[in-house]
Amino acid sequence: MANIINGTNGDDIIIGTNDSEEIYGHDGDDFIRADDGTDYVDGGAGNDTIVGGKDDDELHGGDGDDIVRGGFANDFLYGEEGNDRLEGNEGDDVLYGGNGNDFLYGQEGSDILHGENGDDRLFGGDSNDVLYGGADNDILFGDAGDDELNGGTGNDVLWGGDGHDLQRGGEGDDQLWGDSGNDTQWAGLGNDLLAGGDGDDAMYGGDGDDMLFGQAGNDYMHGGEGNDKLEGFTGDDTLIGGNGDDDLWAGDDNDTIEGGNGNDVISGGCDDDTINGGSGHDVIYGDTINLLVNGNFEAWGDNVGNEFERVSNSELVGWQAVGSNAVEMQQGQLAGAPKNSETNTVMELDMAQGKTVEQTVNVSYLTVESAAEFSFSFDYGNRIKGDNYQTSGFKVTITDQDGEVVYDIYLQNRIQNGIYQSHDATFAVSPDTTSLTVSFGGIGEADGYGALIDNVVLNHVSDCDGDDVINGGYGADEIYGNGGNDTINGEVGTDYIDGGLGNDTISGGDHNDYLHGNAGDDTINGDNGNDVIFGDSGNDMLLGGEGNDTIHGGADNDIIKGDGGDDQIQGGLGDDGIWGGDGNDYIQGGHGNDYGDGGWGDDYFHGGAGDDNFGGARGNDRIIGGEGNDTLRGSLGDDRIFGGTGNDIIDGGADNDEIDGGEGADNIKGGTGDDIIRGQNGNDYLGGNDGNDTIWAGAGHDILMGGLGHDKLAGQDGNDRIMGHNGDDYLIGGLGKDVFVFRNNDGHDTIQDFNRFQDTIEIDSSLVTRFSQINTEQVGASTVITFDGDNTVITLKQFDANHVTVDMFDFTTI
Repeated sequence: MANIINGTNGDDIIIGTNDSEEIYGHDGDDFIRADDGTDYVDGGAGNDTIVGGKDDDELHGGDGDDIVRGGFANDFLYGEEGNDRLEGNEGDDVLYGGNGNDFLYGQEGSDILHGENGDDRLFGGDSNDVLYGGADNDILFGDAGDDELNGGTGNDVLWGGDGHDLQRGGEGDDQLWGDSGNDTQWAGLGNDLLAGGDGDDAMYGGDGDDMLFGQAGNDYMHGGEGNDKLEGFTGDDTLIGGNGDDDLWAGDDNDTIEGGNGNDVISGGCDDDTINGGSGHDVIYGDTINLLVNGNFEAWGDNVGNEFERVSNSELVGWQAVGSNAVEMQQGQLAGAPKNSETNTVMELDMAQGKTVEQTVNVSYLTVESAAEFSFSFDYGNRIKGDNYQTSGFKVTITDQDGEVVYDIYLQNRIQNGIYQSHDATFAVSPDTTSLTVSFGGIGEADGYGALIDNVVLNHVSDCDGDDVINGGYGADEIYGNGGNDTINGEVGTDYIDGGLGNDTISGGDHNDYLHGNAGDDTINGDNGNDVIFGDSGNDMLLGGEGNDTIHGGADNDIIKGDGGDDQIQGGLGDDGIWGGDGNDYIQGGHGNDYGDGGWGDDYFHGGAGDDNFGGARGNDRIIGGEGNDTLRGSLGDDRIFGGTGNDIIDGGADNDEIDGGEGADNIKGGTGDDIIRGQNGNDYLGGNDGNDTIWAGAGHDILMGGLGHDKLAGQDGNDRIMGHNGDDYLIGGLGKDVFVFRNNDGHDTIQDFNRFQDTIEIDSSLVTRFSQINTEQVGASTVITFDGDNTVITLKQFDANHVTVDMFDFTTI
């Protein structure tokens, strides 16, 4: 049986023996040492100091602010009432702080620490410890070893220290710091902060609006419920936003990101990332390159196609107008304004009447560790009033979150109707910078004048050029691939996608998408829906997919396929291959030597500048070659074809076509069907082929061939060569020295205006070889010419048979 030692109600000093004892200090500020043996110590009331011995002791501080030290074995320490200090010392100890604001130190050994009630401080010490904060606001330090830290209720701070730690925040707004090692962190309830530190960490936000920072290592981060912020930093991280409107930034290396449900903002950071937006209206950046939304002013609502429009803040995506005036936008060139490189697609911002627009972007994740450098660029033009260049001035200002100016400049473009000027700059900000506001302020003197701003880019200066895989998921997403060769899938929802730099592969998915390839050789597929697709610069492959799509090839040599639906296609600069596919398509080749066909449907094609090669395929098509030496084919359907300027080659194909060669020496074939052909100016070759054709040669020395059918051929101005061929043809020479050519079996042809003083009838040797084989007969006012042994008949309208002479004929072998 253990010895019992009782102190007094005074301040006692009690030293135990080598035996197992029960020691009671009672009242007073006592000093008790247990020494050898398995001892039970109760300090009682007062501020006591209790020290365990060599064996396994149970030490109770009692009431008061006590100091309890465990000794050399495996001890149980109880602080109980008061603000106590418990030290486990050697051995595997169990510490209970009790009520009050206590300090618990596990020290050596694998200890278990319970803070219980009060704002406690728990230090695990060496080895693998388990810490429970309990109620109220506690701070837990795991220190060395693989520790388990549990915050409990209250707003707790958990530091894992060295080792592979398990941290649970519990209820309250907690902070979990992993430090070194591969840590597992569970935030629990409340708005929590989790920092993984070094090592490969697993982090779970749980309920509440949480912030998770992976820091170094390959981390797994899950925001859980609430509007969470996840930042991976370095390492191959996995970030999952969960439910809520989350902000996810992966940082360096090859990361996997899933936004989950809600309207998320996702930044892949550098290197090769895989991103899934999930449900909701997400904004996704593959690499953190252009920080501004809608820097080229193209995503500004439903007004695309208007030359000039006043738009509200709700329509001007990304930017805000300062003041009550509406923002003015324009497309293409207006009076007194220069053209830029994409007059059909790029919008400019009119800064007249002192108008100011601005956009604020978050940069805190770029400046969290050190100062950051940014590059800033834009293009600018003007609308000058007379010779008053002051109407085109504007000021650019960039300020931080405190309104401090970090960059500003005043500019003017003094060239009326000149090309756009470019401005480039770099600037640095301090590590505490959290946001930047970019502002453009016009100083125009009258409505309709002032500065025009385009292609605004704000970049973080870095080497971000990863090849990302991005999936938008459900919802209307905004996705920016930025640097690298990215694969981007909009999936379900009305998405805005900008591939950025690199050779990107973009799929719009379902619904009506707005897709930009930007720089690089991109492959873009609109998939389902009525999509708007911009190839921009680079040799792009653009596929409209199903729906009524609008496709702009942009610069360089593009391949464009409208696929299903009534599509609008503009090739832009470069030698583009354009295929309309099914549906009634509207196609403009633009600059360059373009080629392709309209596909099924009633299509419209305008080649523009360049030597184009285009076919209508199936349907009743309208084809205009424009400038250059074009090759145009109507194929099936009743087509209308206009060669435009240049020496064109035109084939109407099947059915009843209307063909106009335009300027230049054209080669035109009507094909099958009853065609109408107009050569217009130039020395043209015009062939009707099958069908009952009508050919008007126009000015120039033309060759006309009727082909099969009953044709009407009119040479009009110039020295023309006219051949009716098979069928009963009606021939008109018009002005000039014309040659009418006949072979055997050419049918019964009529020449309306034969002039014996300048025109010639050329006879092929297959018909006759000399004048004596020709028979003439006067029939009314006309002369009928027949040939021995052939059914070819020539009728000369309003011609006297007595005037037929050998000089009218040329006998030859054709």
